[in-house]
Amino acid sequence: MRKKNEKLMFAIAGGALMTASVVPMVAYLSRKKEEQQTGVGMLLGAVAGLTAGILLAYEPERRARRRVVVDQMFDDDTAAVANRRINGVLNRTEERAAKPESLRREIDVDEDATVDDFM
Repeated sequence: MRKKNEKLMFAIAGGALMTASVVPMVAYLSRKKEEQQTGVGMLLGAVAGLTAGILLAYEPERRARRRVVVDQMFDDDTAAVANRRINGVLNRTEERAAKPESLRREIDVDEDATVDDFM
């Protein structure tokens, strides 16, 4: 359900941006036709907005394709092989990875010990 909502939101945002970009483009073209003073910035802004709207509307499709490519690149078997190779290069075994060595050493303390004994 979330993916449908996300896809719908991207489509709405992209469509709104494209629609908003058409207005300055039409205004630029009508001013140009009537030979009034026109600003190139208006046309550039409209083209940029139109391009951004198209890219925004296409974003869910791009994400879906990327997911398919990643899923095709790594299945469970290749991921297991990659993990074994990485562990081999790092000289780690499953036993060592499960129990990291403690960097602390334990000191036996008896009742007669004082702070000076440890200095």
